[in-house]
Amino acid sequence: MRKADLQRKQEPGRQKAKAASNAREGVRCPNCGTTNDTGAVFCENCGHAIGQNLCPYCQKPLSAGTDICESCHHYVLKNICSFCGSSIGPLDYFCPECGISREGILCPVCHTHNIYSICTNCGTALTDSARREQSEVRLSVEYAEMRKLSKELNRLQHYIVATTEEQVKRKLKGEDIRQRVLSLLENEGLLYPHLEPVEQIQTEEDLNQLIEKKRVELQNLLNNMAAKKQASAALTRRYVLARKPPLTNLGWRCNYKNELHRGPQECACPQMGGTWVVLEGKQETELKGNNR
Repeated sequence: MRKADLQRKQEPGRQKAKAASNAREGVRCPNCGTTNDTGAVFCENCGHAIGQNLCPYCQKPLSAGTDICESCHHYVLKNICSFCGSSIGPLDYFCPECGISREGILCPVCHTHNIYSICTNCGTALTDSARREQSEVRLSVEYAEMRKLSKELNRLQHYIVATTEEQVKRKLKGEDIRQRVLSLLENEGLLYPHLEPVEQIQTEEDLNQLIEKKRVELQNLLNNMAAKKQASAALTRRYVLARKPPLTNLGWRCNYKNELHRGPQECACPQMGGTWVVLEGKQETELKGNNR
């Protein structure tokens, strides 16, 4: 039977069900207007989701206690500032606490539109409170160690083991030039402490073992810096983004659903805590919304 014929055959039944439901009390479907039994989850006439909060942008169901839609990632709370977590009145265009527009702001560095206190693209602090927290974090011993390990891991992940005669010659030539520069700097009293010796890795196996060692060290440090359960989603996102490692292969595993996100900005309930995760191979496919 053709689809059009099937729809014509079913239409009288749908109209009858709609007319009967309109005569009783219950939950009205936001899509077709049919009145359904109290407690119904889907409309008996059109199948639209009812009896639960829906995202005003994509109409997907919203979980209780969340402030963003996990489907389209729009911020859905109209009475809470996404930057500082303070209450906003229905007529307030700017937050009375932090002064930021409820529509968000552009990052002055990368020009990304943001609705959170730290830019989710480049990590620039966008509010006074975020700048203070970020400054305090970057003065800590833990953050300095985290940056050092991140830098080492990033270098190793781009390291090329010399396997051909030409590659070996290039590495030896580069090391010879490096030693000459260090010698000149030392003679002039300008030896910089950050010019540390570059270790020479002989095999791919040695490289992989060193990468795994640094990855485990960094992950242990990130676990110690993990966000604990807090009362405010806005403050949690600020806490987490202020401690984001400078790595590209990174995800944030939330305690809310134990899912991997690109960051706390994609978790609907970050105040339950979570931790940054250094991703390995197949883990990148676990990232929620990685096809966007």
